[in-house]
Amino acid sequence: MHYIDAAMEAAHGKDCIGREKHLLAEAGLISYFLELAKQLHAMGQDVVIDHGFWTRKELDGAVDYLEKAGVPYTVETVEADFDTRLSRVEHRVDGKPFTKDKLKLFDSFYED
Repeated sequence: MHYIDAAMEAAHGKDCIGREKHLLAEAGLISYFLELAKQLHAMGQDVVIDHGFWTRKELDGAVDYLEKAGVPYTVETVEADFDTRLSRVEHRVDGKPFTKDKLKLFDSFYED
């Protein structure tokens, strides 16, 4: 489970809190993990922030923060076609069906 999912589940249970509330909570978590990455870097530790899906705005904000904080970074991406991604998430949400239409909706939230 990726850290945003785990933190959201810990805070709100498995109930959906809605996209707007989710985005606000997610932004706070990203800020927290970027600050933590800065602190760990200062202690000589390498850090991997595996967010899963970044919007362009989120990624640009993270890069800007890390650059201003003097933290070296590398952005790595993994590409997967639609059918591969669908097969990975079909049974991910408590066994509830994750349909092609739902994945297309999620895809619309993110830029290439």
